[in-house]
Amino acid sequence: MKATHKHTVLKKLFQKENHSYESKMAALEKILGSDNSDIAVRCRAACMAGLPDAENKAKVWAEITDPAS
Repeated sequence: MKATHKHTVLKKLFQKENHSYESKMAALEKILGSDNSDIAVRCRAACMAGLPDAENKAKVWAEITDPAS
């Protein structure tokens, strides 16, 4: 699979309720690891926004809308 396919699968995984937070974070680490490319950063943000937690969503929104980031 190409990296873009892996990122798509990862984003879908984070939207599912039947997977634990720990398993989601393990998958995120395994797929993205220390990749700091623009696409990986966007994928991480999308994954964190997909979690059912208002605090994570607010943090991601603040990062996205911050002109200094």
